[in-house]
Amino acid sequence: LYIVLFIDSPAEYKRKMIESLPVESVELHRLSIPFTIPFTKSFDHASAIRSESDSLIWIVRSGNHIGVGEAIFREYVSGSFGNDAFAFAEATTRSLFSDRLVNRVSLESLRALATDNDFDGPTLPVLCGVETALLDLICSVGDMDVYQAIGQTPRRESMRYGGIVPMLRSDTLIKFLEIYRGLDIPCLRIKIGRDADD
Repeated sequence: LYIVLFIDSPAEYKRKMIESLPVESVELHRLSIPFTIPFTKSFDHASAIRSESDSLIWIVRSGNHIGVGEAIFREYVSGSFGNDAFAFAEATTRSLFSDRLVNRVSLESLRALATDNDFDGPTLPVLCGVETALLDLICSVGDMDVYQAIGQTPRRESMRYGGIVPMLRSDTLIKFLEIYRGLDIPCLRIKIGRDADD
C-alpha cells in the first residue's frame, strides 16, 4: 500500500487560500473624533468647515483574519448620497456583498468591481472602503503585502508625507506651521478659502 501526499509550496498554498475567500462578517463604523488642537477647533476651506474627523470604517472578517478599509464622504467631491452617509454606505455595502460578491472575495472579484463602470459618483467612497478592506483581508490571509497579492512590484520604495494647511488667522497659522517644521514635514497642501484677502 502506497500513500502519496501532494504538498503545496507555501506560495501555492497562499494562492489557493485567497482564490475564493469566505467573508463571514462586515462591520461598518462611523468615526466622530472632535478636533482638539489647542489653538483651533475647526478647519475650513472653500467648500466646508470641519470640527471633527468623520470617516467611515469597514471591518471584514474571515476566520481569524480581518481587513480594514476607510472612506470619507464629501458631496462636493462625489455627489449627493442623501442626508445620512452612514445609511447610504450601509445599504450600498449590503448590496455589494449580496448582489456582486455573494459573501466571497477573490482578486478576480475585486478586479471586476474596480473595472465596473455602472457605479455612480456617490458609490465610489463605498467601493474605496470595501475594496481596501478586502485587499487588506486577502493580504492578511495570504500573509503577503498588497504588491505580492496583485503580482506587481512597487514603483517607489519610499513615501512622501505632507501636511494640510487650512485657512487660519495669521497667529494661528504660524503655530500650525511650526508644528510641521518641528516634525520635519516639508511638503504642504494649502486649502484655499473664499476670502480673497486671505
